[in-house]
Amino acid sequence: MSVVEMVILILKALRYRCWQTSGIISLVTLAVAAIFAVTLLNQGIKNGSEQAKDRLGADLLVIPAGPQVAPGEIFYGGAPQNIYMPQSVAESIGQVPGVKRSTAQFFTQTLTEDCCDVGEALRLVGIDADSDWITASWRQ
Repeated sequence: MSVVEMVILILKALRYRCWQTSGIISLVTLAVAAIFAVTLLNQGIKNGSEQAKDRLGADLLVIPAGPQVAPGEIFYGGAPQNIYMPQSVAESIGQVPGVKRSTAQFFTQTLTEDCCDVGEALRLVGIDADSDWITASWRQ
C-alpha cells in the first residue's frame, strides 16, 4: 500500500466518523488552549508578584524635627510646610544598623500661575532617581 492510498484511507475514515473526528479535534484544541492559558496566567502572576515586591514602599518615614503639623498630614495630606533635612543627615540614615536601603524624596509646592493653579498650595513629590527603588519599575 502506497502513501497516497494510506492518506486516502485516512481521509475516508475521518469522513465516515465525522462526529468522533470533530470531537477529538475539539478536545485537542481545548487542551492546547487550556495549557496555553494556564502558562500565560502563571507567567502573569509571577511577573505581577515580582513587580509588586519591587514596588513595596519604605517601612519608615523620617521627618526632621520641628514641623508643627502631624507627620501623617505632611505625608498623606500634602500639608504645605517648609521642612529641610541636611544632606548629611539623609546620608547617615542609610548607615544606621538594620537599614537595608534608604532613598530621599523631596516635596515642592505647586505653582500658582494660570497654567498650573489648583486653588490651594499642595506638594508634589520629587525623587532622587539615582537612589530611589520605589518608583524604579515605573520609570523603565
